[in-house]
Amino acid sequence: MTSLSSSTPFAANKQHKQTRRRQKVGASDKPGVLEEAVAKIETYKGSDYNSRRSALDYLEKILARWAMAARTINSSAHSFPENPWQTPRVTLVSIGSFRLGVHRKTSDLDVLAIAPPSCTRKDFFTSLVDMLKSDPLIDQVHPIPTAYTPVIKFLLKGFQIDMLFARVDNPSKLLAFQRQRVSPLVTTQLVSSTPRVEYIIDDRDLVGLDEAGVRSMNGARVCQMLQEMVPDYKAFTTVLKAVKEWAHQSGIYSNVLGFLGGINWAILVAWVCKNHPRASTSNLLEIFFRVFASWKWANPVILQPIQQAPPEGVVELPAWNPDVNPRDGLHIMPIITPAYPSMNSSYNVGFPQLRSIQNEMILACNHLRKHKNDFAALFKPSDFFSRHEHFVQVTIRATSRQDFVEWFRLVESRLRVLITDLETEQVHAWPFARFFDRSYDSDGNCLGQGKTKDENAIHESLFFIALRFADEVDTIDMRFAPSAFLHNVNSWSNRVSGMDLSLKHITSSELPTFVHPKLDLTPSAKSNDSKEDNAIDIGSKENCENSSKDSAEAPSSPDLASPSKKCRITD
Repeated sequence: MTSLSSSTPFAANKQHKQTRRRQKVGASDKPGVLEEAVAKIETYKGSDYNSRRSALDYLEKILARWAMAARTINSSAHSFPENPWQTPRVTLVSIGSFRLGVHRKTSDLDVLAIAPPSCTRKDFFTSLVDMLKSDPLIDQVHPIPTAYTPVIKFLLKGFQIDMLFARVDNPSKLLAFQRQRVSPLVTTQLVSSTPRVEYIIDDRDLVGLDEAGVRSMNGARVCQMLQEMVPDYKAFTTVLKAVKEWAHQSGIYSNVLGFLGGINWAILVAWVCKNHPRASTSNLLEIFFRVFASWKWANPVILQPIQQAPPEGVVELPAWNPDVNPRDGLHIMPIITPAYPSMNSSYNVGFPQLRSIQNEMILACNHLRKHKNDFAALFKPSDFFSRHEHFVQVTIRATSRQDFVEWFRLVESRLRVLITDLETEQVHAWPFARFFDRSYDSDGNCLGQGKTKDENAIHESLFFIALRFADEVDTIDMRFAPSAFLHNVNSWSNRVSGMDLSLKHITSSELPTFVHPKLDLTPSAKSNDSKEDNAIDIGSKENCENSSKDSAEAPSSPDLASPSKKCRITD
């Protein structure tokens, strides 16, 4: 595996010097063609900026009340003036797509809560969580204090919010910022109509932070650096919107499932913009696909030299360096963050996901080579399900909305393990990064595609992994990986009755009709609920089949072959 010394951070990028020399800037590009295509994408139409801004302002008011309570409790350790305008508050910093100006209607709101010394991480995951749960506008509060980057997930005014936490050691810079901006505590028309002013993080804010605090700061710092380093920010956001929509439609957009997420795609687009500053937006998108369709992974994508030593006063943390850290050398698709400590933002990517990403890149590159400026075709629903014959269908189900949210999060977080374990020398797994919901009424009748409205009715979501087999394979036993996965998931200590999961092999003719573009789901017959243990299910052809069967739980590169190859999978 190719590694890269920190002393030669741009070595991997030399492979594309010829591409840059060949590129004729604006040679056959029509001005505004990509902009017009992006403007027609439904998921970006109709700005919900004010609604998101309102949600952030509301959250800051909650954080202000929490900080005041924490200051009272911890007043023996920290002394602050009584005047609230002289007291540092918690400041929210937006991260990700909203910060970059490329959010979709369905995008999460990622935020960082920067707190004064009087607020602790323990308070964040205890007293603040209690305050969030008691708020009538907040739902589905899910704290994860043990995560690699600790986070609280919740719904606020319809927006899924992921909130990180960092506590600055010296609040003077934070207080100076708060004095200059209009406080979210002041409710005026001016506050909601003016652009949101973001707190700018620099090395001073990292002093005194522990490792989790520095990692939490990194998301906002990376966004700041991307905004600063691209030569034409409007071109960057246009291309990034196009790439995000294409990735969503192609089924390769999901960090948790082992594909690439928002920050990964943003870094790749920023690399193209930074290295091709004179190219038009249309040419930038063509270059993006051309470069990364042929990128020699695991050569890393690096935006600037990796800083190995920490800034003065900042705790020393390991930066990405495969020459020093053996685990870094195992990463197969390294996309390196520019902020200290530089990390591989795509360490989740597995071989099946990388293969899918590269395949979609090649398809997009070939399309634009044959059909110059036909960008709209890239944003159409994928024909993924027409390309394959065999699939593993994963059905996630619970008998209430509250149980489903917890159960779904657990199963989703572990699906990467199933995808990896299905991959062998004889079988290639091709996951599709999208969940398909099916709705039910209170009597258990499947109503078709969509989310269940009744909170106490069945909630269900489907996920699909296509399978391709080696030419010499006619019959194969694949029971071990699904059985091991089911055993692992079923061992979850918080699992309750009604949380069900099934895995079954189906062929293309047995796929639910709603997975195909422009086809409507025809509701099928009533599904009988079951609370028995999950099982590997082979054979049901119903569109709304039972997700928990009667059988006992078992202890159970180039593609290998044509996607339509027939193969018998033993039960």
